[in-house]
Amino acid sequence: AATTDEYVYVPEFHKMDVEEETSINRLMIKGEALYYTTYTYNESTQQSEEAFVRRSLDTLESAETLNLSVDIPEGFTSSMGEFVFDKEDNLYCIKHVSPVYVEGKEYEESDYKTYLVKYSADLQEVWSVDLAEVFTEENRYVQSMIAGGEDKIYLSSNNVIYVMDGSGALVKTITVNTDWINSLTATSDGRVFVVQYGNTGMELVEVDTTKDVMGETFKNIPDTNSEIRAGREGTLLVAGFSKLYEYDLATKEAKEVLDWVDCNILGNNARDMTVMDDGRILVFCDNYEEKPEVVFLTKTESSKVPQKKVLSLGTLRESNSGLQEAVI
Repeated sequence: AATTDEYVYVPEFHKMDVEEETSINRLMIKGEALYYTTYTYNESTQQSEEAFVRRSLDTLESAETLNLSVDIPEGFTSSMGEFVFDKEDNLYCIKHVSPVYVEGKEYEESDYKTYLVKYSADLQEVWSVDLAEVFTEENRYVQSMIAGGEDKIYLSSNNVIYVMDGSGALVKTITVNTDWINSLTATSDGRVFVVQYGNTGMELVEVDTTKDVMGETFKNIPDTNSEIRAGREGTLLVAGFSKLYEYDLATKEAKEVLDWVDCNILGNNARDMTVMDDGRILVFCDNYEEKPEVVFLTKTESSKVPQKKVLSLGTLRESNSGLQEAVI
């Protein structure tokens, strides 16, 4: 049988030229560019080498390595953790500083530092804050970070949110009514949400960014691989294991946008996505054993694309990525 859907999403795949032994660890789609960190193991030095990279969406073939000013003591090395841009294009990132390992030398916990660093739009360091002076003893690792609409930065660790302002000062800590915050996410207009598991499954809890208190809870969130990103105005994109959904914050309902397999995409590999100004959906796919891909999905009338014969396959496990990959 031929598909009878009025519209389909037609994928356009672009493989990224990434060297072997190089992994993409953190990635963000911002404006007309991809930003990400890479780690490459250097056999000669037996150390991992890090880079912060930007790729224009117009010229995905060329990668630009961005040089961030780093001020660390001799005998130490640094690595970049989570990062986010604010609406004025300032960059906030987590920087881990640790001693270069020397065999036989003993190290103290205090030798390992974690900083929140602010860089200006031209990537010059503005300030650096030692998070040991901000976080409690139990919260030493930044799991997620997001920029809010009130010129604040929100960092999560375990079940606590740390609210920092543009000068690096701690504004407030918010303890969330859950054992674990899955992630933080924000809408295109700066509304901030906690992604967590509740009694009925995945849910969103809004952070009131004017008072920095927990606000309304939104349920009916589809099962997700934890990737929830800003969608069109008033919506969030939710990446499920087999489908992509759009969650409307006004109606509190999710609707299916597309089926990953129909677009030849393995849902588990979708690591970031955004709605572009021209209406296309952009998805970054990390294929792990192969080169990563950027996929442009264009909503197209079914009558304008070649019709396909549809074969239905039943399975007891929707999230069986091996079976999805075989179908693709």
